[in-house]
Amino acid sequence: MEMCLYLAALWIAVPTIALGSGNDPFGKSRNATLIDAEALQAVHQSSADKHVLLVIQDAAYSKRHVLRHLRAPSGLALFEVTGARDTGANSTQEQVIDAIEKAELVAETSMKVLVLVLSDEAAILAAFAHWSLRSRLLAWERRLLVLTRYPPHRVPLLHRALALTNSLLLTPSTNDHSVLVSVVLPYSRADSVPEVLAVWTPQEGLVVEPHAHLFPHKFEKLSMSYQLLVAMTEDAMHKKVYRADPSTREKQFVTFDGYMVRLMDYVAQGLNFSYRFVPSPDNSYGTKNKDGSWTGMVGQVKREEVDIGLGPFTLTTDRARVVDFTWPVEVTSGRILAGQHSLEVDPWGFMLPLSPEVWAATFAFIIFLPALMFLLSWSVTRKGKREKWVRKQFEFLSMILQESIAITANSWWWWERVIVVFWLLATLVLRRSYEGNLISHLAVRHIPQPYQSLRDVLDDRSAVMIWKKGSSFVELIETSDSGIFREVLNSAKDGRLRFLSVNEYLQVMDRDVINGNQVIIDFAFNLIPISGKTFSLTGRCNVYIGRERLISQSLGMIGQKGHPLVPAITRKLLSMIEAGLYSFWYRQVIPNSTSCDKMSSKVTVHTPLSLSNSWAMFAMLLGGSAVSLVALLLEVLVFRIDTSFTTKSKIAGDHSQG
Repeated sequence: MEMCLYLAALWIAVPTIALGSGNDPFGKSRNATLIDAEALQAVHQSSADKHVLLVIQDAAYSKRHVLRHLRAPSGLALFEVTGARDTGANSTQEQVIDAIEKAELVAETSMKVLVLVLSDEAAILAAFAHWSLRSRLLAWERRLLVLTRYPPHRVPLLHRALALTNSLLLTPSTNDHSVLVSVVLPYSRADSVPEVLAVWTPQEGLVVEPHAHLFPHKFEKLSMSYQLLVAMTEDAMHKKVYRADPSTREKQFVTFDGYMVRLMDYVAQGLNFSYRFVPSPDNSYGTKNKDGSWTGMVGQVKREEVDIGLGPFTLTTDRARVVDFTWPVEVTSGRILAGQHSLEVDPWGFMLPLSPEVWAATFAFIIFLPALMFLLSWSVTRKGKREKWVRKQFEFLSMILQESIAITANSWWWWERVIVVFWLLATLVLRRSYEGNLISHLAVRHIPQPYQSLRDVLDDRSAVMIWKKGSSFVELIETSDSGIFREVLNSAKDGRLRFLSVNEYLQVMDRDVINGNQVIIDFAFNLIPISGKTFSLTGRCNVYIGRERLISQSLGMIGQKGHPLVPAITRKLLSMIEAGLYSFWYRQVIPNSTSCDKMSSKVTVHTPLSLSNSWAMFAMLLGGSAVSLVALLLEVLVFRIDTSFTTKSKIAGDHSQG
């Protein structure tokens, strides 16, 4: 593997270096060369892990053959850059970009990489710092060593790169033969002096300062308190608050109150920084525009206007391309919040005591049993009349309706009586069950909850959907080519689509949601506070949340792409979540959040039976009377036609006999 990496480096690198031995032709520079090489070797060996070396050096270090004495058992790739004095600034920048791109190719083949930069030219150092930060070459898991005699504080870009990466600065002394090994602390001033961690001398070698570590985890707890900028906007759980500040021109500053602010306080205390809120310019979390730019808080973080976006933000593919997400603080899903109207009585409640299957089986036996008795009678006696079959059907129906029937000794066979006994037993159980259940159902009031899924809302052509403006749901709707979310987008043509901020939810709750035909579709962590506040204001559960969970997504904070502060915040969040603090803070700031969670859609009351409860029964009675009237008219008509036909036949017969 190491040999493959070495050969790959030779293939993609610019002119390589001879690593063999020989006489040093550079007389006076020999001492400096040995000092640089031995100091680099000592720092490299101080790490227990074996790293692949990616070396970017200028022509001066190449001529001095500094790397001749540096052992790289895990492989080495060398990239040489010509200084601006020889080729011009533009050419130098192009060479640095080319070297970084090739170095990234080599870095992808190994999990442990150490990037070594050897240069005393400001143009090379500045170009490397700028373009390495824009790429992923200096991710935190990779290490960086910069050896230079040029004062780093005179290259602000290099200072920023060293502050944001897992790096060390090696500075050879101009007075003696020592080399200072130092670290640039995060958020330190560009003209500040780096913190010395170790000193290398030819006599004592590498001497590390007490309680110091090479390549320290400098973002685990910042050594100096620094004020970070945090993007935030108002929502159902967070409110904007203005506090007095005489030191500012506006005499006040903006802060927020909510459970995520407590989370931010916890992280800030753990990492030793302070922060100041920067409200979102359009009060949105952030969506992608057609030109590729971003709105809201995501846009603020992407443009590096702020350090952190508090949110919490839902994790999407497009967002993950431009910002980094912390570990999720919660996994939530989309739900539907709709208005819950007053109690309603089901006029067809008298049908509810028996299921449709039982009703069907009952009527089937009323037809089947008389038919069975008719067939058995005909098979035994070879006699059977249609009138007897119809009469027995009415007798079986009379039994279930508790009407009396006459059974004489000669009119019923013994097997017919057995069937009747079992039918009476079945009807007794069925009738008693129906009576008991009917009394229970008449005392029940039904609370309509028609919207349990997004499909229910789409099928109701009168329903209007409210979605959160600038959310990941809006991004999903606008980019869907098919499926149910495409149907949601198409419903905008009928005026069934609205986009509001969370702050506007309560404004439309009473008129449009509770007493109207509009529903709010958002993530549960935004709808639960709305439900709780509605209950607090009215004392009733006027809204309900549907059962369907649309899409489950992770929620977390965001930071600048590739910034090492994000993994440091993640480690603090993990300890907080495991301790249960997030859940505690979340529930603590939501009054009455669970008051309507398990509310039944049916309520038992004790009121007299009214016409509103029983109009369906009278409707069936009138319907049955109408059907019987039609049957009567048909019978009279058929009887008259039959009588007329019989009379004509008789007259025709008399004439024929005469």
